Amino acid sequence: MAHQTRGDGSPGRALALGTVAIVMCTGTALAQFNPSDPILTITGSTGSLTGSATINIANMMPIANGWVYTPAVPGYNDVLLSDNGNPIGQVSELSIFVIGQSSNQPRLGLSFAITNGPADASFTFSSTLLGFPVIPFAEGVASATMGVTDSNGDGVVNTGKFGGGFRFVAQYNGTSTFASLLAGPLVAGANGSNAISDASALPVIAPPYTPIAGAVSSIHSEFSFALTAGDQASATSTWTVRAIPAPGAFALIGAGAVVGLRRRRR
Repeated sequence: MAHQTRGDGSPGRALALGTVAIVMCTGTALAQFNPSDPILTITGSTGSLTGSATINIANMMPIANGWVYTPAVPGYNDVLLSDNGNPIGQVSELSIFVIGQSSNQPRLGLSFAITNGPADASFTFSSTLLGFPVIPFAEGVASATMGVTDSNGDGVVNTGKFGGGFRFVAQYNGTSTFASLLAGPLVAGANGSNAISDASALPVIAPPYTPIAGAVSSIHSEFSFALTAGDQASATSTWTVRAIPAPGAFALIGAGAVVGLRRRRR
């Protein structure tokens, strides 16, 4: 079950605006790391207008264990979502990272900020399908936050577009949903801001991983929400999968412990 917290902020931005970032991590070698283009797809729509933008691996700069797309990368551009010159929304300071980390622990992280255009609009931020060598026995953890800020003195309303009013989904193996997060109202008054946060499980000391039924070979994450005219929204998320010992491994460990105790007693 997802756990959600909510809080009202003072006037100003609830989260740092002007930045979009997507982080992908996996412990497998890059030759086995299989993110599919586009790495990130951003779509905005209002009425009959639709605009979209994508970032591909070819747009990114290779670094140790991965790739990066930031304002420092040659060819970087801010993202203006528009349809035939009609503005829908503005995304700036776009940053994308694709990085290798600890063994058998693929990770997908996303953060973004967007300023809406002159009309109420809906936006989607969709990650790549991040493929990796099959993890036969896996567990995962996902979390997300979203903030809103009123920019024109008439209040701000943000609503989730997924079923049940959720704003974020963490998925695996294509369309299997691990967690749906960030449901419920997200509003602020004139010149105000607000934020909500949510997670697949409440943390105690370390991130609380939940077992996933069946083998896992890919992960994907996506935000989808509506935003009132002229206002701002920002969000962050993480979605991590890691390998856990197979049931047989536990049996072997237990058998080894019994043998060790018997030897000590002798």
